[in-house]
Amino acid sequence: MKTIVCSDPDDLAERAALHLIKTVNAKPDLTLCLPTGKSPRLIYKKLVAAYERKKVSFTAVNLFNLDEYVGMAEDDPASFRTYMKHHLLNLIDLPISRWDIPDGNAEDLEQEAARFDQAIETSGGFDCILLGVGTNGHIGFNEPGTSIGSRTHIAALSIATLDANADDLAVTDKTPSTGITIGIANILEAREVILVASGSSKALAIASLLGDGSAFVWPVAALRNHPKLTVYLDNDAAAKRISQAGVQSKLKTPF
Repeated sequence: MKTIVCSDPDDLAERAALHLIKTVNAKPDLTLCLPTGKSPRLIYKKLVAAYERKKVSFTAVNLFNLDEYVGMAEDDPASFRTYMKHHLLNLIDLPISRWDIPDGNAEDLEQEAARFDQAIETSGGFDCILLGVGTNGHIGFNEPGTSIGSRTHIAALSIATLDANADDLAVTDKTPSTGITIGIANILEAREVILVASGSSKALAIASLLGDGSAFVWPVAALRNHPKLTVYLDNDAAAKRISQAGVQSKLKTPF
């Protein structure tokens, strides 16, 4: 695990975006998995700016999304499909045909989960996955108690998750209770994982990941032994880490 403590959320986004840009440029046809949420927005803004400066192209990328709400219309302003189009896909050169997101309105959700798993396998698996983390340690919609062996599945959403997404959900009259998400096993099989966390509300989850001996063992802690994990934190998210061992100075570049 490589842990990078950044000076502020903008520095974090800049570093994480640079990491993704270098990864795409090294393998233009990679299979990439991306999240929604508050933390990625600034990262996507920086990716778009890099694309506009011709520093990166996404034309050959195979893109998957982590998750989607169940029962929310595709064009609903709170859907993750809408989020991705608004914050990234309508602003870069990735063909829509190369993008796959779970269909939360599928007639048979279990069949859709199996389809999504098969699509990931057909693509060769994730070369790289970008993750945020919830205040309760969830990754994707994998809430506390999710099996480490889980694959794409239907997940009941916790109050903590809905509270964290309250600002986005305020624009819709829908209150989702479930989502469809890739599982922890899908995540652990990615060849590279990038995790970002900003703000003091994420500090306990990050402490669980970094293994400070606390009793908080949440889904994010499953990443602890991943062979290629990079964690980008701002100072507030890093506040509860017990040991400085292995944590790079914010003044050092991660590359």
